[in-house]
Amino acid sequence: MKTSKQAARQFSTNIGIKLAKHCDPALMMSAMLLLGIGLVMVASSSIEIADRATEDPLYYFKRQFIFALLGVFAGILLTKIRLTHWENSGMALLFFIGAACVRAVQAAARRRAGRGPCSRDARPPRGPAHRHRCNG
Repeated sequence: MKTSKQAARQFSTNIGIKLAKHCDPALMMSAMLLLGIGLVMVASSSIEIADRATEDPLYYFKRQFIFALLGVFAGILLTKIRLTHWENSGMALLFFIGAACVRAVQAAARRRAGRGPCSRDARPPRGPAHRHRCNG
């Protein structure tokens, strides 16, 4: 009887995908299956919303598909880095990844700065019944 690892490797050879020896084929197939299911869910749940907002029913699916491809390519690139390099650069790598995340959040906040309800461009509420939450 074949183990799940042997069955996944046999399936990947049958469909023409050559997996690296250090990759767990069952885990890779599970991840690809989850990715596919997620893409189908995004497509099926956002067709009507995307059609109303952008007149392209698959707008959100296309965006998600592009980001999924970027994630897969980033994962492939990261598996090419040897494990000893990851182990040796532990704290420095953690610092730089943390700094990059903080920087990304700051950049996103700057982009949204002029669009929030508390920005200078925001229209004041109409009528005395509405209190503006930014004016205290």
